[in-house]
Amino acid sequence: MREQDKYYTPKLGEFHPGFEYEYQAEIDGEFKPKVHTVFTEKEKHDWINACTDPDIFAPTFYRVKWLDHDDFTGLGFQVLQPLTDKIGSVSMVFEKEVHHRGEKKDLLIIYNEFSKWMLVSVNGFYGTEWLDPDFKTRVNIRSGNTLFAGEIKNVSEFMKLLKQLKVA
Repeated sequence: MREQDKYYTPKLGEFHPGFEYEYQAEIDGEFKPKVHTVFTEKEKHDWINACTDPDIFAPTFYRVKWLDHDDFTGLGFQVLQPLTDKIGSVSMVFEKEVHHRGEKKDLLIIYNEFSKWMLVSVNGFYGTEWLDPDFKTRVNIRSGNTLFAGEIKNVSEFMKLLKQLKVA
């Protein structure tokens, strides 16, 4: 994967306390990491102006790294196995023991880096089936509780999701 393919330009609505992004420094042109806290009204106004003025806001000035394998392993998840569908799209399966509702449980995550689709389940196991004619992999979680199914683009969204699901 090329370096520029690892990043995307965030939208204003993605910013929340704890949101991690990088900005391009004016002095040396290097990208610097930053963690968003809260927007003051002035910052919000400046950001909206920057987003609507192409001379101020260029996609190269701000970027966010797409969620990937390294983020999961960095958070202590173990890789179980990759799932590859008929068109070569790979979904990774991760697992981690967590505390959920006062009990130790196995958190199972299936994540497709191409579509950014994620399924989160506790105390489940999975099986796969091929779906034709659209060549998608259907993943069946059995004997578990699905907590979330949807799009997650970056590590900040993922951490926010885990907090909302009360998974520690």
